[in-house]
Amino acid sequence: METISFDLLTLACRDRYKLLAGLVIPRPIAFVTSVSRTGVVNAAPFSFFNMVSTTPPICMIGIDPRSEGGLKDTALNIFERAAFVVNLVDEALGPQMSLCSTDYPAETSEVELAELALASSEKVDVPRLSAAPASLECKFRQKVEIAKDHFMIIGDVVQLHVRKGVIEETNLRTNLCQYRPLSRLAGNHYATLGERIVLERLSFAQRKAAESQKC
Repeated sequence: METISFDLLTLACRDRYKLLAGLVIPRPIAFVTSVSRTGVVNAAPFSFFNMVSTTPPICMIGIDPRSEGGLKDTALNIFERAAFVVNLVDEALGPQMSLCSTDYPAETSEVELAELALASSEKVDVPRLSAAPASLECKFRQKVEIAKDHFMIIGDVVQLHVRKGVIEETNLRTNLCQYRPLSRLAGNHYATLGERIVLERLSFAQRKAAESQKC
């Protein structure tokens, strides 16, 4: 099979981004709410994001610098307040999430511009988005400096809010038809869940038993 190889360390930053962001897909979207020292509520989406542990529950967000240099408001707010909320994004929330991806001047409240309703959190002093299908209240745990003003931010998830109907309360499984999550691709492209396939995940013992039944 023919391949094309790239030495990522020699590529321009923009080319690296285009390649990696276009290939490592789809990515979940962290629509992060944070609060500045003056009380301005900020809302910004990040797709270099995921859960990295459930015991303890920990998530990670990669936040790069502003295009002109310096910390983005979200990173600055998290470092100062030591708390943030990751709001997950569904199809209905997509247009407002996209509106908040604009690089507004510092101390601009995207919440007000996008007319996003807020709800109080329980364990952190940062509000969550009422329209989000799920929200993760997070306490700042650690930052890892990737480059100047570019950080991987690690947070402890201390409280979870889920819209009624998204979780089956009897077995805690996610109702994907009710959830309708939106994921990030590249450029202006996003993806819905679309068609799903089922691939069985078997233990070694189960796989051996299944193979023996074929003989």
